[in-house]
Amino acid sequence: MEYIILGIVIFIIIVVLLLYRETKIFRVTNYSFRLPDMKGAKLRIVALADLHGKVYGKDNEPLLSAIEEAKPDMIICAGDMITAYLKAGFDGGLVDGKFVSENKQYESAMRFMQTLACKYPVFFGNGNHESRLYRRASDFGDAYEKLVASLGQMGIVHLANEAKSVTINDVTVNVYGLDIEGKYYKRGKTPELPVDYLVNKLGECRGASDETEADKPRINLLIAHNPDYHERYYEWGADVTFCGHLHGGVMRLPFIGGVISPQFHFFPRYSGDIYTRGNQAIVVSKGIGSHSMPLRIFDRAEVVVLDIC
Repeated sequence: MEYIILGIVIFIIIVVLLLYRETKIFRVTNYSFRLPDMKGAKLRIVALADLHGKVYGKDNEPLLSAIEEAKPDMIICAGDMITAYLKAGFDGGLVDGKFVSENKQYESAMRFMQTLACKYPVFFGNGNHESRLYRRASDFGDAYEKLVASLGQMGIVHLANEAKSVTINDVTVNVYGLDIEGKYYKRGKTPELPVDYLVNKLGECRGASDETEADKPRINLLIAHNPDYHERYYEWGADVTFCGHLHGGVMRLPFIGGVISPQFHFFPRYSGDIYTRGNQAIVVSKGIGSHSMPLRIFDRAEVVVLDIC
């Protein structure tokens, strides 16, 4: 009987330590992807998703240090950097150059991104939580407009069914941000999303604009929070798509991957990894934070570092 009790105690301790590690200690995940259109040029991207206002250490110093150590050329924020709770206020803005809000999770997330924007080009796409602010304007008021305005004041490029072209390391980088309707996030069955939907929202995925640019390195990046529509992202034509949303599937199993999605789909195919098809890739972050029920099993929070060459 004593051995049974001891075994139970040891098991409980292991589970507690595992849960602590999975939710409190993030990892850095490195991927590499070769793309012919890069023509030998190199681009390093740090991808973040699903922060949900989480804070690591004091003022996210461990997280900022990990990103700085990676020496990225640009930052992609693939949605849900905040958590849109109805009971939480989302008033806030820059005061003397620093973001201030009574909602401390919101404040910490925005200050974190503000710090990033002081050092790197930052591109921000909506997740379901950011878009919830405007979809439910009757509850959140003008919170979304204030969010977008604050991001702009910080120098962050916010993309909601928009595109921005920049030159980094002599590479023409076209960044698109897809913002989809709430019905595509509802629990239960997944509505069909045709590729024409992406074309209507984003336009055609562009190539070199003329023959003089054909020999220059270029890349088309798509920020699309929900990986359920991975087939459409491939079909639309993005070279690299950045997703999140599934939090790694909450629990991950060897040779299987994530167990469940927020839409209650079991064993989602694209839940946290880099997936390639020919000269295209989809990077799905397992997320750097969590919300509601902070549970991760064999599914550590992560910062993604992607080298494209």
